[in-house]
Amino acid sequence: MDDEWLQAGLSLPSRAAEAASAALFECGASSVWEDLPDRPGRAVLRSAFGTGDAMRLMTELPLAAERIAEAFGFGEGEVSVELEVKLLEDWDAAWRADQSPVRVSGRLTVAHSFWVGAVTCPGGGTGEDGGGSPPHHVLRMDPGAAFGSGRHPTTFLCLKLLSAAADEAEGLAADPSVGPPAAGAAGAAPSGNAPARVLDLGAGSGILAIAAARLFPGADVLGLDRDEDTVPVARRNAEANGASGSATFLAGTLDGPRGGFDLLLANLTLNPLLELARDLTLAASPGARLVLSGLLADQAEECARAYQRLGWHWLRHLGQAEWSALELAFPGWPGGTADGAEGGPDPARLLIPEPSLETPAPPDAPVL
Repeated sequence: MDDEWLQAGLSLPSRAAEAASAALFECGASSVWEDLPDRPGRAVLRSAFGTGDAMRLMTELPLAAERIAEAFGFGEGEVSVELEVKLLEDWDAAWRADQSPVRVSGRLTVAHSFWVGAVTCPGGGTGEDGGGSPPHHVLRMDPGAAFGSGRHPTTFLCLKLLSAAADEAEGLAADPSVGPPAAGAAGAAPSGNAPARVLDLGAGSGILAIAAARLFPGADVLGLDRDEDTVPVARRNAEANGASGSATFLAGTLDGPRGGFDLLLANLTLNPLLELARDLTLAASPGARLVLSGLLADQAEECARAYQRLGWHWLRHLGQAEWSALELAFPGWPGGTADGAEGGPDPARLLIPEPSLETPAPPDAPVL
């Protein structure tokens, strides 16, 4: 019937959420969104299809679930599939109702492009006219088929570190939710200077690059992604957020003469981050900062040590659920000989609570 649609879902351990999202799009989903998990450590992905896809999906979805389970080493029953018929009139309202703005920090909120309600900001204002100081930025994002809406922990943690870097560049006190840089690490003191050039490697929807362009208005920001289909999405988002003049998006990787970046961002997964360690190092300016995510908590130290052997120093280690994000500093010249620096001990993993929609994060976060 024309007034009905199919909702397909995958429930699985959250470390495979990105793979599940990709699998649903490969099956022909018109949209994919994350629902509340059925229990801690899990993710529930929902997607929309036409009712004519029912017979095909009854075969393709279980096969996709089997491939994910095999790739991630999940046991029997850890990945489940469901199909449900929904009324078309319920679809739009139900999906939009779950897309409330996400408060990242006192200076940054992410809202979906269609959000029409007020976005409250510190000081009682709204948007960039908020009464808070420094100015509060509201990013209006439409991720489309690209990864990066601000709701996944890896993106959220990167945005937290970006916001903290903006505070430090302005000489403001450290955001208590992320804590100060690790004591004793070379290059750990805030430079007091905003980055002039920013690289977002694996830009996806462009959310990190656009946030950097808004938080550091004088910076020249480059977003690179190997998937050329994401580039138009990122460019549209940049234009919608008034960042198209400072944020450039290209399909490609770090090959060729790209370097001299003061701030580098890479929200990928462990293996690509390890493979790209030398390329990212060569692309860095002296004193550069590096934000890495897409890492599970038990992968963070392996990743950090690989970069420390190239001269980077570990500054911060943030976590949310089982995910981690790292901030590192580069005190030397990127083309020089690796000094084998270990950069001090692993900073305690600072656990960031999941964001309350339109509500600032608690000022204190437990240290694990």
